[in-house]
Amino acid sequence: MAKFATGSSIRTASSRVEKPQLWLFPGSVNAAKAHICLRISSAWPAENHIINFPEETQSLEYARLNPDMGIPTLEIDDKVICGSDLIQKYLSAHYPGPGDQHVPKEAVDNFIKVMLEWDEGLWSYKVMPGGMGTWINKLKSLRLHQALLGALEEGKGDEKLCDGRTILEVYTKKIAWVRQMEATTGVEITAEIESRINENNANLNAMVDLASDLLATSQPFLFGSNLTSADAFFINVLFRLSNGPPEFLEEQFQRQERVRQYWAAVQATEESRVVTDYGKGWSVRAMLKNGVPFKLLGLKLGILRVPELPKEVEDGIAAAYAARMSEYFDKANT
Repeated sequence: MAKFATGSSIRTASSRVEKPQLWLFPGSVNAAKAHICLRISSAWPAENHIINFPEETQSLEYARLNPDMGIPTLEIDDKVICGSDLIQKYLSAHYPGPGDQHVPKEAVDNFIKVMLEWDEGLWSYKVMPGGMGTWINKLKSLRLHQALLGALEEGKGDEKLCDGRTILEVYTKKIAWVRQMEATTGVEITAEIESRINENNANLNAMVDLASDLLATSQPFLFGSNLTSADAFFINVLFRLSNGPPEFLEEQFQRQERVRQYWAAVQATEESRVVTDYGKGWSVRAMLKNGVPFKLLGLKLGILRVPELPKEVEDGIAAAYAARMSEYFDKANT
């Protein structure tokens, strides 16, 4: 099932870093998955670079580091790794912590595979009430358009980034993805979207059921007494559910009581704080500090406007948008 998350990639850099460098917005689930994977690995400690979300991730400076403009990004050894899934794989292979050292890799990978079927973006932007998805997407669009126009005006549209794509190509794709997300989450629920939500809810239930099955033979965590990278991913799912209405998490606990006990045990660990310290309150304070609510108000009042792009650029975005919509709703397979 296609998801809202941006692509993952890994590349070899021209030089090594002495200490891991993690680029993240801690309130992001994808970023927090990488953060706790790093925290429980033998590569810890690391240096964190907290990004002003959602603006810096759309900047040309960040695109030169991560052309998909997603978070997190990890610089470690001579590698630049974009995406929590690849970060987890690299750390568990090269820097396993006590948990990952003593658990069959296939078992951990199987749990993460089930977990990754869940589209957290769809859940957070469409299912969880009270979100600012539409206006955050508008702010993303504002910064994307501004960055691309600036590059085009400076004659840098054809500049190749680290993955071989041009600035124009990566921004065309990113703008199309943001528009597709808004077209899916910023409108009334259609039969097509409801089908996706139902499928996504089933994926969530399957993940919780698998966790409960594992906990039937291991305590207090998924694979015993030490946290593994599978726990690192699952902790973030439960934490995101805990930030919604209480009944969202309680429904899962009533289905699987062992998961309730697990959640209590997880929150007692020092490692989990790299996730649990960064809830909705932290995100709101971070956005206030960076003036995000005032920028959103400017967009609502029309003081800030998303600048128009040249027609040929818009034509390219329209084609990328159509391809993304087809991919997301699996229209090629229906």
